[in-house]
Amino acid sequence: MTMQSDMPRHRSATTIRANELSYVIGDVTSPASELTVPGLLAETVKLHGQRPAAVFREQGIRGSWQELAEAVDAMAAGLHALGLRSGERVGIWSPSVSSGW
Repeated sequence: MTMQSDMPRHRSATTIRANELSYVIGDVTSPASELTVPGLLAETVKLHGQRPAAVFREQGIRGSWQELAEAVDAMAAGLHALGLRSGERVGIWSPSVSSGW
């Protein structure tokens, strides 16, 4: 078994390690967005609510950004009902299927 370096193969002069947990590639002088992930989703729903957010070809299912936001809210409500609170971490391991839609 050959061990590989954890550095990306496309390393360039602008690649830096961020907190030793991930890589940042490209311009780091300005943020890509000032919005949080929930804020980005809300903005996308506002702009493109009925446009496709995901397509599951094998199952013949399409989901809009509005439907995705509703699924996210339902998942959040379910996790809250189980006792999870803001700031706690959850790991979700799932195949790319439409089971939540």
